[in-house]
Amino acid sequence: MKRFACMYLVIGAILFASPLYGAVKFSRGEKNIIVVTGKNPAGSVKFAASELARFLGAALKSKVVVQEQMAEGKCIVLGSSGKADAAENVIEEKDGKLWIYGKDTPGGTGDVSNLYFNVENKGTLEAVYQFLEDYVGVRFLEPGRNGTFVTGLKAVTFSGIRKFKPSFDERRCFYFRSVWYRAETDELKKEFGGKKELMLWALRLRFTSERAKVYGCHTPGYLYLEKILFPKKPELFAVQSNGMRSGKDLCWSNPDVEDFWYTLVDCYFRGDPDPKAAGLDLKEWNRHLFKRKDEFMLDPHDYQEYFCQCKRCVDFRRPHGERGQGELVWKVIINVCRRIAKKHPGKYISTLLYPPKRFYPVKLQIPGNLRVRTTIPWQAIDVKSSYFAESTRLLKETQDKLARKGAIWFYFRAAFAASPTLYGVPEVAAADFQKYLQSVKPYVSDVFYEHIEPSHTIRNIDAYLIAHTLYDADLDMNAVADEYFRLYFGKAAPEMMEFYRGMETNWRKVTAHMGGVAKKYPGKRPPCQLNYIFTNIYTYKEIMRLSHLLDKAEKAVPAKSVYAARIRRYRTYVMDLVKQEFSVHTSDRAHSFKPEYPLMVRQVSDMPDAAMWKTLPRLALVNANNKGGKYTQKGSFKVAISAKAIYVKADFDDVEIAKSGSKARKNCDHTDISFDNCSEIFTADAKGKVTQIFVTDLGAFVVRQDKQWLKSADGIKVSAYKSKQGWGYIAEIRHTLTGIVLESGKSRFNLTRTRNLNDKSLLEHSTFNPDAVLGKWTSPARMSAIVPVKGGIGQGTVYQNAAKAPTAGKSVIFLDSKKRNPNTLWVRWNPPKGRSKLGSSSKDCRTSGAAYFIDCTHVPLQGKELTASWRYMGPVPRAGTVLRVSVWTRVESSNPEAVVSVRVAWNDKNKRWLRLKSDDITGTACKRVVPGKWEKIMLEIEVPEHKDIAFVSVTVSGSEIRPGKLFIDDLKIEKVEI
Repeated sequence: MKRFACMYLVIGAILFASPLYGAVKFSRGEKNIIVVTGKNPAGSVKFAASELARFLGAALKSKVVVQEQMAEGKCIVLGSSGKADAAENVIEEKDGKLWIYGKDTPGGTGDVSNLYFNVENKGTLEAVYQFLEDYVGVRFLEPGRNGTFVTGLKAVTFSGIRKFKPSFDERRCFYFRSVWYRAETDELKKEFGGKKELMLWALRLRFTSERAKVYGCHTPGYLYLEKILFPKKPELFAVQSNGMRSGKDLCWSNPDVEDFWYTLVDCYFRGDPDPKAAGLDLKEWNRHLFKRKDEFMLDPHDYQEYFCQCKRCVDFRRPHGERGQGELVWKVIINVCRRIAKKHPGKYISTLLYPPKRFYPVKLQIPGNLRVRTTIPWQAIDVKSSYFAESTRLLKETQDKLARKGAIWFYFRAAFAASPTLYGVPEVAAADFQKYLQSVKPYVSDVFYEHIEPSHTIRNIDAYLIAHTLYDADLDMNAVADEYFRLYFGKAAPEMMEFYRGMETNWRKVTAHMGGVAKKYPGKRPPCQLNYIFTNIYTYKEIMRLSHLLDKAEKAVPAKSVYAARIRRYRTYVMDLVKQEFSVHTSDRAHSFKPEYPLMVRQVSDMPDAAMWKTLPRLALVNANNKGGKYTQKGSFKVAISAKAIYVKADFDDVEIAKSGSKARKNCDHTDISFDNCSEIFTADAKGKVTQIFVTDLGAFVVRQDKQWLKSADGIKVSAYKSKQGWGYIAEIRHTLTGIVLESGKSRFNLTRTRNLNDKSLLEHSTFNPDAVLGKWTSPARMSAIVPVKGGIGQGTVYQNAAKAPTAGKSVIFLDSKKRNPNTLWVRWNPPKGRSKLGSSSKDCRTSGAAYFIDCTHVPLQGKELTASWRYMGPVPRAGTVLRVSVWTRVESSNPEAVVSVRVAWNDKNKRWLRLKSDDITGTACKRVVPGKWEKIMLEIEVPEHKDIAFVSVTVSGSEIRPGKLFIDDLKIEKVEI
């Protein structure tokens, strides 16, 4: 069946169709269309009625009424008539009325989240959405108020009967659940209306409920056996090669292990809220992981490196070779199933075909009460790969062994599975996924599709296409995609289709490469491949090609249209993420998209004394939670460097410091320190070797280097303090430990804080480098390059909230036309191409007077920087004076790389930049900005000890600014009283 193959022909036939014998027809403008639900309808039928009334009424410009009783006239009757195959959804004309029905779970409410997560059968609702798509022309393009397309119709006519059985009974996508339970992203709330709209969209795409979800996989981990059972019964756990036992795996040959699982499963099916009989004190079962009352998941953890090495386990595995551990685990699970079947008929145990038991047992028979789900890796979508052949064979074997179609759990996340980052590259694979499903459809009834992405924009098109594929695996995917792009992007459809196909082609290349790498590391996690991917697939040239397609697409549609907004989302939530990853995972700094956040460090001869610490600039921490979250207790630090060590003085606000539960520890003898209230100092040497130092609020510390915990405190001294206002510490870290060298830019640094008190609701994370957020801050590429500077020059401090920035001394406003300014303002291009216009505008000022601006609206900027510089020609403050420089900027551009910087450069009397050896004496502060919004950027810098200083140059610049305007207003230079 080729649904949507020619939407406009279908709609045309509906518009001009003549009345048919035995047909039901609903015409435009009718006021007596009635939707009948019957008495006490199921919650899903109630909801189906409201959806049908809403969209049919909008298409026909008619009033559609929902009621329980049957009525004379034109009615649409919802709910099962008792004559349909339970597995089919039906649309039928009978007695002049339209009947739409399917299998429905009785009772329940019409709440969106309840329908999606809890209601198992929603056949009538699915049939209504099919009717709306195929006969009314409704398309659910994305979540939110702008996401539904409804065409205007003259009439809707239907005759006969249409039955449809979905290609797969269960059609689940983990993406929706992951978004539902995690904190809402700003993108989801702002662009798509939030989680409720996302769930509603999933219902409209006919993804099924939670019953296909795999609950409790890797069961020992989800039951916390290592934490709550290992201390009590270590004999149940695996012996390691060193003779010690590990809580990460079980001794599966120990008969007591089988008894433990049987007792635990028996507790579950008996309804015991607390499985103490099995030796566990869980208080209550995790309702999210063990949700189905008729099914218990029993599966080993995937810590394959911890297999038991006791003589009994080794002797069992030896004759089976690489399948030995799987055979051992299968034996336990099958024995438990047989014992449970006798006591709890009608109950099931589920498990995975997943390492270490990737294959079925050779001789053991699979019991009827065992449900098996086959895990399918991303490489299987390549029909030419060995993974495709292997997965197909396993699915055929599942059908033979279980005497029924099987269930699959399909994994994506290939590109960043081994990466320290969260993103990787876009995984666009709807067409290949369809080909795979078409091949295995004879053996599969349920599909669980796991896919996680950092934004909904990346997933929207794929989710739409995959949802329709899961419902009808034989539809014409090209026709569906063509129609989608026409409706979703308007006149920009050709460019956006080329953009999507480019990502699809790139993903095939990534899949082929990752599949080859995986073969070299069987059963192990391969090393990160993102450097290869960004060097050979998502190259700088390819990224720019895709970016230019977005530019071209945006020009093809009205600037304020919904189409332009969608294209801009792709720029922000797709291409900007790819650019960030490119800059992190390649050494191609000449084409880097990532702004640098250098750490300007004052060179000293030894540990600073109290007076010197006061003169050093304070470096603020920012929120490190990559999902937003709160950040209320601010932190900052100061830093200096000598030829032998780097010195750090950190201060952290904390009004709840009394709730700290940090343990009294000895230095370098603990690895669970991250559960304390602590700070982390990160350094990386020129070769990328990372040294990670944890410091608690009690002054205890531990060092991890190249993922190994050090037992020695050589090279580190730490002193900490606590007060009612918070806590802090001073640390001396020798270069002999970290490998830091004074040569500018060769070594890297970052400082983070984890506010981890007894009250876990107060948990907060902060960082100095804004790129080093949670999940990423151990990467050297996310740290700041250390730039040692002599002469007392400090690093600029960036204040995230201008209203709370400190003030001191008398402000002098220079860039305001209300005051006569004898100083100069000029524009510099880098490289010097094109023309620019310098002017002032009273309507564009921030407060009063006029703001200066640079207008490059009609200039095709080829360089990486547009700079406006101002020269201060007044008297120079004495050496050692700390100045605070602030300026308000606003960028108006189609897509600036949202970073603006303020730079202070000291000059000699001949107007040349002062240099000490190879380093400029400068201070820089960078801030990510929002286009169209005034932003304040501030830094503090010390006047160096040179007598021939004549003036200061303040520079405001934007990196990769596209044609637009850069506004500058209210520049201030203030003396800071220390």
